[in-house]
Amino acid sequence: MIFCILEDNLTLQMYLKKIISEWAEVREVICVGSNEEFFSLDNISKIDFFLADLVLPDGLGIKSIEKYVAETDQGFCLVISNLFDGDVIISALRAGAVGYLHKDDSPLNIREQIEFVRDGGSPMSPLIAHNLIKEIQSSNVSTKVIDGDHRLGAEPQSTILTERECEVINLIAKGLTYLEVASVLSLSKHTVPGYIRTIYRKLQAHNRSEAVFEARSLGLID
Repeated sequence: MIFCILEDNLTLQMYLKKIISEWAEVREVICVGSNEEFFSLDNISKIDFFLADLVLPDGLGIKSIEKYVAETDQGFCLVISNLFDGDVIISALRAGAVGYLHKDDSPLNIREQIEFVRDGGSPMSPLIAHNLIKEIQSSNVSTKVIDGDHRLGAEPQSTILTERECEVINLIAKGLTYLEVASVLSLSKHTVPGYIRTIYRKLQAHNRSEAVFEARSLGLID
């Protein structure tokens, strides 16, 4: 795997690099400290996993998350940030991040969280989740209303999954594992997580249960 770390704090950057470099599956770890540095990379599409900070010298890291998601089909993005702001958290998830961790989490088991993401999970730091819930309850995070249903940043029901994505979510809804989905659809076991990530993003879901619920409510599940 090829990793990229977007972090302007050199001490934390080196700490993360050390942890990831010790993983046998990792072939390369790329480190950048700003959006500009990330945008200048010539191999973004080959990055398998993107660890992104949000507070950078040249703005929010959401810009880099959006670029990463636009240029890669199978990669994963995980945010590691000190920001508690609800709207920023939602924006990062909308941009394509599949999880959001706080830098003060203890212990910060990066490898465990990375493996969790690769298995289709969406890790959320307890500190972040607690603060996000408080902001939602106090109406500090903007919401949209669709047919009387309040959903965070929900997209119009005209958002449709591709035929293959519908096949994947239907099998997931039946309780199949990713390996079983890959077998049924004759896909590589490494391809299914990429479809899942795209499905999560399109349905604004953070885990399997939410994705199935949203797909069913939109009539996408048989």
